[in-house]
Amino acid sequence: MSTLHLNANVPVIHQDHELHPLPRAIRIGDIPLSIQALLALQFMEQTTTVLWIAYDNREMQRLHETLLTLKKPEQAVYPFYPESEDPAVIGQHLQLLARLATDEPLIILTSPVALNTPLPIPSLAKERLRTVCTHETLPPATLAGWLNKNGYEFGVEVYAQGEAAQRGGIIDCWPAGSPRPVRIEFFGNQIESIRYFDDQSQCSIEKIEQIELPALTLSETHTQPLLDHLPADTLIINPPDPTTPASLIETPYEVYQTGLHAPSATHTPAQAEAARHAFVEHCCNQAQTGKTYHFYFETEGTSTRFQKLYAPLPGFDQLQLHLGVIHESAHHPTEQITIITESDFYAYHTHRSAHARNARRFKKQERVNEAADIQPGDYVVHVEHGVGKYLGLVETKSGQTNMEVLSIEYAKGDKVYLPVTQAHLLTRYKSMGKQRPRLHTLGGRKWKNDRNHAEQGARDLAVQLLETQAARQAQRGIPSQPDTAQQTEFEAAFPYTETEDQLTATAQLKADMEKPQPMDRLLCGDVGFGKTEVAMRCAFKAVQEGRQVAVLVPTTVLAQQHCDSFLERMAAFPISIDMVCRFRTRKQQNETLARTLRGEVDILIGTHRILSGDVRFKNLGLLIIDEEQRFGVTAKEKLKWLRREIDIITMSATPIPRTLYMSLTGVRDLATIKTAPQERQPVETHVIPYDEPIIIHAIEREIQRGGQVFYLHNRVKTIHHVENRLRALLPDIRIAIAHGQMGETELSEIMHAFVEGRFDVLLCTTIIESGVDIPNCNTLFVENAERFGLSDLYQLRGRVGRSSRKAFAYFMLTQGGDLIDAARDRMNAIQRYTGLGSGFRLAMRDLEMRGAGNLLGANQSGHISNIGFDLYCQLLRRTIAQMQGKTPPPLMDVAVRIDFLNFSPASGALKNGAFIPYEYVEDENLRLRLYQRISALAEKKEITLIKKEITDRFGSLPAPVHRLLLIAHLRIIAAKKDIIAITVRDDQVMLNTEKGFRTQAGQHPRLAATSPTERLKELIQLL
Repeated sequence: MSTLHLNANVPVIHQDHELHPLPRAIRIGDIPLSIQALLALQFMEQTTTVLWIAYDNREMQRLHETLLTLKKPEQAVYPFYPESEDPAVIGQHLQLLARLATDEPLIILTSPVALNTPLPIPSLAKERLRTVCTHETLPPATLAGWLNKNGYEFGVEVYAQGEAAQRGGIIDCWPAGSPRPVRIEFFGNQIESIRYFDDQSQCSIEKIEQIELPALTLSETHTQPLLDHLPADTLIINPPDPTTPASLIETPYEVYQTGLHAPSATHTPAQAEAARHAFVEHCCNQAQTGKTYHFYFETEGTSTRFQKLYAPLPGFDQLQLHLGVIHESAHHPTEQITIITESDFYAYHTHRSAHARNARRFKKQERVNEAADIQPGDYVVHVEHGVGKYLGLVETKSGQTNMEVLSIEYAKGDKVYLPVTQAHLLTRYKSMGKQRPRLHTLGGRKWKNDRNHAEQGARDLAVQLLETQAARQAQRGIPSQPDTAQQTEFEAAFPYTETEDQLTATAQLKADMEKPQPMDRLLCGDVGFGKTEVAMRCAFKAVQEGRQVAVLVPTTVLAQQHCDSFLERMAAFPISIDMVCRFRTRKQQNETLARTLRGEVDILIGTHRILSGDVRFKNLGLLIIDEEQRFGVTAKEKLKWLRREIDIITMSATPIPRTLYMSLTGVRDLATIKTAPQERQPVETHVIPYDEPIIIHAIEREIQRGGQVFYLHNRVKTIHHVENRLRALLPDIRIAIAHGQMGETELSEIMHAFVEGRFDVLLCTTIIESGVDIPNCNTLFVENAERFGLSDLYQLRGRVGRSSRKAFAYFMLTQGGDLIDAARDRMNAIQRYTGLGSGFRLAMRDLEMRGAGNLLGANQSGHISNIGFDLYCQLLRRTIAQMQGKTPPPLMDVAVRIDFLNFSPASGALKNGAFIPYEYVEDENLRLRLYQRISALAEKKEITLIKKEITDRFGSLPAPVHRLLLIAHLRIIAAKKDIIAITVRDDQVMLNTEKGFRTQAGQHPRLAATSPTERLKELIQLL
């Protein structure tokens, strides 16, 4: 198996017969893309800079992918996109200018629309790209000033490209075009280290020596187009001006048609495989007569499979096999050289960008628990006192000393001051309803009653969950066998790098399939995080066992799309895939159903039509349900009945709060994918009044970079008026209309045409809301956005930003309309939380509650609104643990009163302080989150982890923080020994338990050490 480069030297037919020396400009005739790439590399050996102007952005991207496969490692290829607002593209532009200043050979690929993109003049370009290295002398203030001046947005933490944050001698930033953010740590005015860190957990991943920081804004003045930056001897291919004198060249190579077809309703997988076998046999016979065949495979998986199937054929060893993505097969009739691409061999035509598989994979960590994200003014729940209002972190006097406390207001204006060492007893109040909670009265009976009722409710639910689970455990299904070799090949043929979460979820689901009990698992993951691939791997496994798979989706558009993606993903394997939905005629549907009953269809995809009585399977083994909450009651009843017999996977993009996930571990099988695929950027979200200049600008910008636009207007009655309005604004754009009242065939054809790029704008209703995946579509407009719920807006926004390009979402409000409060809150939430996976974050509070409601059922919602969601989950978790005979996790409620420590950061007492100093962590919300996490530590090993994390994020630990961690250690030991309070007064130690004081020989022990830190260690020893 060779991954060698194709050494075919392309003969050039040229009107003047001779191409030495090279002219300044050349026009390329009708030549296959794979050969164009070889020509570019050939020209590169004769000159230093080649500017290749492709017909459009799509052709440029395909040429770029082909060049990446065929070039040598030292050859440089830069794509030049027409864009000024995507930080990653600005970064690429600046790196290209830096490269042009070095005289090293390179090929620049671009398209006619990009040629006028303004670039900074050479003298300014240098200032716009800054490289920082370890051990370099550079004051932190200078670097922060440069980042600020060049468009980086400073905040508290960094979650997206173009953001920065400074904490003392540490600067975090996410450079444009970098796969992840970097942390630059200073020692005085010298850079001590540079590290990549994880944007979810904010913890460092690996050290690097240097990083390039491109500016995010390019000045409007002092610019010139790309052509003015190029060296004088640049060879220009396909000059845009038709009057430019240029030599026309052709080659003897022509596009090669394999004559192979993908499986379809009329062409079975067996027929497709037989045709491929005959084709390879023909190639092997020809290769033995001296003809040359080069086969290119995109992944290890497809290559291994090809070798396994055809290696026994005589002459197989004469074929040249390579690894890499190239486009357009080609053939040289006289030299008898043939180049065959994977997509032509398997006859699928992909619309995704390849070369994604080589992305580095880092282990993604879990984002810090956001229950702590409490802002002053939020409602909170205290375990002992009930629902109150959080007023903030304040300093108060306790006896002789000042200390930092959390201030909470209750009914009648009463206040509770909670020491920071008990911050974890406070959780944010969340509930299913929208109404504001009533504050509890301190010492009143209502809180006690609410809590007791909720405990009873949690107990009832736990009993019900455990009974359901026991009943399922008693059922007997047919276990799957361990993975076959074919399964491994199928998984290796995935063209992207899997995220750690995807691999974990796949392993969990496959392990379930191998058990004798029927599987019933819920697979949660944010929009676009790769749930479908996990489901495909399980479907493939079921088919390997000789069982059929049904895929149930909520809309016809989604059925069509799943059908296309299953066909493409499984093209190399003998699997029959079909669908039933209204896109198919009655006759086609009847044929499909007959084939399904005979067992000739392996995977059947469809809407609720699949649940009709006339749909019968020969041997159904797995049902995959996408977004179950969108189906009606009858469908759900039918599913309940099915659940007893076969394996079921339910996919949901409605996230589930982590607290609930933890509580249900062990009673409800959940798998979650929380990690965005590498290279994703958050969607830039704008909430604006209807504004025609913005619409024109955004649509033109998207079309110019070769992308497409969703324009959503949710009323079929007036959709044609909107079409006329858009045509008047932008007469040259190609608009298609899609809505649910169209005929099946018409809707199917329009969606296909849009995916293939034959239209620029899809003017549609919410028919696109569920799971439609068109990576080339990266701008979304929603009219009358205030009429949608938060989760609808969230789902809609998930339709764009599904590739590495920056995406834009514009939620437009009705002109002159006044927003009611709920709508205003929704619009604020969607704009505030644009981060990737923000679905698992705060913004999705109401969504999470909806997810929780789906899982817990309506009768628990009263308890949840009385005591708050997080406390309810804690009770549920403890109840389930008790019922399963396990020890419930301890509630770390040990009061610590120590007179030799100072708990007031305002005092600045480093000698005997136990607090987080203001200058160490300035942001109040961040400090509260750290206090909550430190006070909630329940295991000794957790202390080591948090110590490492705090040092990494904020710099070396000040003594007061070190003492806070010692107090946490003290409380962990005390809780295990049933001590409820530790008091130290004048060196005397009082240890309080439920049964009274614990003494030594009838005396309270005394401390002998002198320094505060040593005394804390002595206390720990004492316990």
